[in-house]
Amino acid sequence: MKKVFALLFTVISTISLNAQVVESVEVEWPRKIESNKNIVSKNKLGKNQIRTATYSILPETTPPPNRLERWANRKTQILHLIKDCNIDIIGTQRAYSRQISQLAKLSGYSVVTNSDSIPHAILYDSSRLKQEACGFLSLTSENRYDQTPHTCTWAKFKETDGGKTFYVFNTYLRTAEEAETLLQQTKKIAGKKPVIITADLFALQYKPAPMVFRGKMKDSYDIALHKTGKVGTYHNFRILKPIRRMDYIFLSPHFIVNEYDTIDEELQTIRPGSDHLPVVVDLTIK
Repeated sequence: MKKVFALLFTVISTISLNAQVVESVEVEWPRKIESNKNIVSKNKLGKNQIRTATYSILPETTPPPNRLERWANRKTQILHLIKDCNIDIIGTQRAYSRQISQLAKLSGYSVVTNSDSIPHAILYDSSRLKQEACGFLSLTSENRYDQTPHTCTWAKFKETDGGKTFYVFNTYLRTAEEAETLLQQTKKIAGKKPVIITADLFALQYKPAPMVFRGKMKDSYDIALHKTGKVGTYHNFRILKPIRRMDYIFLSPHFIVNEYDTIDEELQTIRPGSDHLPVVVDLTIK
């Protein structure tokens, strides 16, 4: 019996020691980003086809709260997304201007921005698209309750191969009042031309601001011919559980949505580019 207790004590001690060792080891980032089956085609699209993304990029903080939020790590993941997916236009929200400048320089993309520290900038592939006009809208309402600017950056684009002209409005807003203001401005600026709205609304689709857009424009998720990836886009670095859809791409009736992808590669590799997932859509202009 003493031998049995001695053996049992040895086993328990070994398990306890191993547990302590495991707890003390810092988890390393994967050395290589694995291929993501949910990523849209890497081939560039043809005439009158636009690959558009919306990505709410967490602002850089110094020092970051943890390794997951280090900008040096997140920047690599975002660049990988832009280049590997051959994205034509990406509407970004929340990122500081210095972050956008780095992404533009390293990706070779052009940028539509403004003088704000958080410009909600638009990055685009100038080999495919020509910017013909741009502007900036302030949307802040009296009901604002956070520190991030509620604004919109917009641009008019035309395909370099002689394709159609369209507008992109990229925004971060919260309230139904701000959504109504933006829709009024899109009509004033774009008229009857095709319009794409990329947005971080930080609200589920049945909340007031998304419902305003859904009442007057098409939600790309609803009309997509094919969908892959998660439905939720906000995970707050709880990598295994993106529980809320807060990022949207709304469209005027001029578009067919061939593909809708919530890119969840970072959930597989544990290399998040932000606390939100990017959404990528392949569009055909009718």
